[in-house]
Amino acid sequence: REGKKYQQQFAAQKGVQLKDGVYSRVDYPGKGKIGASDMVTVVIKESLIDGTVINDMEAEDKVWTQTLSKYPPTFREPLKRLNNHGAITIVVPQERAYGSKGVPGKIPPGATMVYTVRIVDAEPNRDQPTKASAPVATR
Repeated sequence: REGKKYQQQFAAQKGVQLKDGVYSRVDYPGKGKIGASDMVTVVIKESLIDGTVINDMEAEDKVWTQTLSKYPPTFREPLKRLNNHGAITIVVPQERAYGSKGVPGKIPPGATMVYTVRIVDAEPNRDQPTKASAPVATR
């Protein structure tokens, strides 16, 4: 019940979008477009709606890096709203987060989760062939 109330209050804020059952609000848009094949490094702070921090990658000096297209949809779609070095808050209802079971001792059953995600850096994926280096057919 508290989770639904939190979601409604978050949804009423300026700039909040709802897509695929996940709410997101751009906190800082960043600068410089990001492509689906770009390597994107993020830090994520995972919290309960009461502010209890579950994981804080920045505090633990950890990052998550992969191509934008490989992030789970819960993060990928909101991240598409950002440019390089942008930040976003994502609110995930229980059915899209940990469900009715939660994580014993860590996340209560039915918890709505709040994620603050910041793009540390995004750069072209060096493993992807660029258009300039693609083979050219000759005749």
